Amino acid sequence: MASLLFTLMFGFSVSMLIQMSAGGESMVVNEISSATSRNISLHNLTLSTAPSDMITSVQLESDFCSFFSTTSLATLILGTVSMDRREEKSSTKLRDRIVEEIALNPGIHLRGLHRILDCAMGALQYHLKNLEDAGMIKSLKVGNSKHFYPLDFSDDEKVLELTALLRNPTTHSIVHETIENGRTTQADLSRTLDLDKSLVSYYVSGLIKAEVFETIRVFGREKPVQLAEWAQISIDSLGLMVQ
Repeated sequence: MASLLFTLMFGFSVSMLIQMSAGGESMVVNEISSATSRNISLHNLTLSTAPSDMITSVQLESDFCSFFSTTSLATLILGTVSMDRREEKSSTKLRDRIVEEIALNPGIHLRGLHRILDCAMGALQYHLKNLEDAGMIKSLKVGNSKHFYPLDFSDDEKVLELTALLRNPTTHSIVHETIENGRTTQADLSRTLDLDKSLVSYYVSGLIKAEVFETIRVFGREKPVQLAEWAQISIDSLGLMVQ
């Protein structure tokens, strides 16, 4: 709407400039034609009349300028409408791609979408907000990141959080190794996955906090962990380990 208003104002200005230019040229023509005009005296008043062919020429010039200015304005308006339609089509295409990628990658976060779509971050954030407001997608903040899901995905926040956590490659590897062994310790995970013990401790603590892992009470200094039953059911039913 704003671009159309700008075009109308610009077109009006162009039209005025053309008409002013045409008026100036007509004045010059009239001054030149006055030298060859016929003089008619009436009660000591002198009236100058231009030849009929000169009047016709000036009239044609005026009509042409009027037609040109109107045509230019119409062309500008049509061009702006066409540009607006192209922008709207491009915007719709980006929204469709966002919805498609979220459906293929439940729990994906903002920067993950940005890498896949390779679009302007501002445009991506704008469309995500509009899609969520329209009830086409939903989101959940996990840690410092906001994750996005299809609208028909699980309504259980624990499942949504688990899905988001498994988007991280390190978390995914730790959970996968735990599923394979049934139960494991942080030392075993560090050795098997070739990860620093402090890094393993950080991720395992996060999984315990999210109730994805459960600690097993045994005698000894280090307690093994295992996957919680609800997490195992969710992973199997939603196919969350397939990435």
